[in-house]
Amino acid sequence: MIKQIEESEFQQDVTMEENDPRQLDLFDERTARMARGRRAFEAFDLRAAKREFESCLALYPEDGDRASYLQAFLLGPAAVDLPHVKDPDVAVLPSAAENEYEIHGDCLDWVAAVGTVEGVFAAPMAILPGMTAPLPDVSDRNAPGRSFHKLITEERAARSLQEKVPLRQKMKALCPALFAACLERFH
Repeated sequence: MIKQIEESEFQQDVTMEENDPRQLDLFDERTARMARGRRAFEAFDLRAAKREFESCLALYPEDGDRASYLQAFLLGPAAVDLPHVKDPDVAVLPSAAENEYEIHGDCLDWVAAVGTVEGVFAAPMAILPGMTAPLPDVSDRNAPGRSFHKLITEERAARSLQEKVPLRQKMKALCPALFAACLERFH
């Protein structure tokens, strides 16, 4: 009975915005394994605790997977088959774009920018001038979300406030809420 109560306490704290049963099943599986690992640890059964914690960690995506998702959303977000995205943190990004940042229109275009600001994807490196990697060529009109991500990269590479101000103005014009979150996260 105590085991059921502990597992239900973990599950009550969670609200999934997506109705995808695969994500909920994966979350339930991780939660149950964490609860079993914690109970084994408390009972000094370190071998069982290690096994449960390792199996739980195996359910989390690797950073390389997220880098691949980021590249896919930067190069062609419409081609990403969102229902088959295995990482639940990535799968909810279009919903976060629409609900938290009040983005209207094609939310898939904004996944790279929202994921970067939310910390789901690695922050773009601040690269020295003249050593910048080629960025996808996008315009505000065609792909505002990907333009925002490109502006994040350019703003982080800017060396002076004079270089940063026009980039920040463009970012703020594209999405004020995401711009505010971006400033909070990176500065």
